[in-house]
Amino acid sequence: EVQSASTILDCGTTDNVLTFAVRDRRGSIETHNYSLFVKAGTLTVTPAPLTIKAADAEKVFDGEALTTDAYELIGELVPGDTIESVTVEGSQTRVGRSENLITGIIIRNSDGEDVTLCYAIETLPGTLRVVSP
Repeated sequence: EVQSASTILDCGTTDNVLTFAVRDRRGSIETHNYSLFVKAGTLTVTPAPLTIKAADAEKVFDGEALTTDAYELIGELVPGDTIESVTVEGSQTRVGRSENLITGIIIRNSDGEDVTLCYAIETLPGTLRVVSP
């Protein structure tokens, strides 16, 4: 009879601790009659993949900076997790184009804990474009 006493719910690694007993046909514990070798294992939860893309935007030149903090989530969050904030930075004032970049992300679980590191996050830039009138 072998039982695992280990659990892991968030990303990371923990030792897999096993408890065991050798029983005879009547159910009596006979572990003391055996030499057992137990090699501990490891339980691992790897970060979930997630891609976030900064939005593209375009406008006709008017002398004012073009910015947008919009983004697109590509993929899904783990059930119960939510995006608290995404910081998007970029600005284009003159005719031309530049990148709109994601520079910060915070993801929280249903208990309010920061679980951002439980995601393998890929960020994709957007493009800000100002065109001639």
